[in-house]
Amino acid sequence: MKIFRKFRENDRRCCEIFGFEFCYGKIPYQNKVMQQIQILQQSLTALKTDQIQQIQVLQQSLTALKTDQLKMITGINYIQKIFPIYLNAFAEHQKVFPKYKNCHKEKKLVLLASGPTLDDYEPQSDVLFMGVNRSFLSGKADLDYLFVQDLISDIQDQIDEYQGNSCKKFYGMHYLVPGIAESHADKAHAERYYFVDINMLSPWPFPIDCSVMPFNTYSSVVFPAAVFALWTGVKELYLVGCDTNLNGYFGGVDKNTLCLDNVIYGWKKFKEFAEIWYPETEIISVNPVGLRGLFHDVYTESYLDKHPEVAETKPEILRRQDNLNMCNDKIRMSR
Repeated sequence: MKIFRKFRENDRRCCEIFGFEFCYGKIPYQNKVMQQIQILQQSLTALKTDQIQQIQVLQQSLTALKTDQLKMITGINYIQKIFPIYLNAFAEHQKVFPKYKNCHKEKKLVLLASGPTLDDYEPQSDVLFMGVNRSFLSGKADLDYLFVQDLISDIQDQIDEYQGNSCKKFYGMHYLVPGIAESHADKAHAERYYFVDINMLSPWPFPIDCSVMPFNTYSSVVFPAAVFALWTGVKELYLVGCDTNLNGYFGGVDKNTLCLDNVIYGWKKFKEFAEIWYPETEIISVNPVGLRGLFHDVYTESYLDKHPEVAETKPEILRRQDNLNMCNDKIRMSR
């Protein structure tokens, strides 16, 4: 094969270089050569791009595989860490919770949390009262039960000594967070319970059987208390001071440190859980703020006086009469 030859084609001058033909007439010879070179460059670039894309796909696949492996390893490590708490919970909860199963069948229970709306609650009669953390300091009622999950150093001795209505206390224990010492539990004659942040060993968000499983908290002690209330078989569970926002605490304290997203998610899961496992228990929110519309909402006159925008919607009222019985008003009368 000749390296170079010239020839004519259709009155156009042509040449052949290494088997590549170039013809020029109106188009300058140099431009034609450049076009051919550009075509070769584009072909090489396209080939490189395909190879690069293939390499990138392989890299992404490897990254995904590593991520899955890391998730698996993390999950295994987590299970290894929390498995002892499940064993401990099984042993401890067997001693504590069987005696409370359906012990308050057909009764009403009011769960007092520490939100600002606790100030506007007027206690009902013929109900049980359960508190969490500092809510006993509100003086709204003599508590029958009190759940405390973390050491509250400034008032822990007060909690230990609190009597209420022969109040039975429950002190939580966690596998990572330093909790309430056994000396405090002994002093308070408190029952012990185990809790975890998220239950990875159960498809349910809360323990179906409190006597063998730890409690899920979703960053709040109110959930072990609420699940325990369901466990006792009450027919009505009133949520008071469960404001589920960052507006502070009762008594005018301006701010709190609530993990709001976790708690809101927890309440949604609690509703699903209760509807499936405790369908005969009615859950009632008193002066709801963050929980508005989630459960059966009722309001007190005191709260509506402070919030005319809510009063305008004519909500159902939880009215306190002289005998402290609850009125079953369905629509708020004009004021």
